[in-house]
Amino acid sequence: MVFSASTAVLADSTVPLIGGPTTATELGRLAQGYSRLQYLLQNWEKLTTVCIKGCVGAPEQCGCIRDPVIVQSYMGFKSMEDPLFKADQLMIRAQQLVASDKDLDAYTDAVDRWTRKCDAANVMAYTSSWGEANPGGGKSEVERYLAKSRKEVVESAEILKTIMDLLDIPEASADSFASGVKRVEANQRR
Repeated sequence: MVFSASTAVLADSTVPLIGGPTTATELGRLAQGYSRLQYLLQNWEKLTTVCIKGCVGAPEQCGCIRDPVIVQSYMGFKSMEDPLFKADQLMIRAQQLVASDKDLDAYTDAVDRWTRKCDAANVMAYTSSWGEANPGGGKSEVERYLAKSRKEVVESAEILKTIMDLLDIPEASADSFASGVKRVEANQRR
């Protein structure tokens, strides 16, 4: 098992949890975030492609570019209002809700993996955003790093689902999912 700062906090139950016990509303953020990640993955091409407004035709003719910044938004790195903003800290605080010691080991491992994969998705998206500007770069580099970012998002979503299962958090309803999507789209327009 790989140990990190979050593992150390999770492993030592004498460490006071910052912010007190988790609330149902806070835990609901994980379900909303999971639903939003599923939406991102199901609509990857559409959401990571930006075209000139009002242009009708093939993407190549509309000045469309691949924009990985949306990935950072869905992963919780762009807004404090995002359900996954600092989700790792929420997960650490929620560890007291894990049912058994056996599950606690799996939970600790999942939180560690979430932190690594979430950070990797962010880094790959950021790197992709500079792929065309870097020497030797180009659209192919943007695509390459965007594909790597997608892989990290897929794995992050799987890990988040594991964490939700260990905390017995049901998936978000369609209504909360829709409001989460609207919030992200509103933040993007700013």
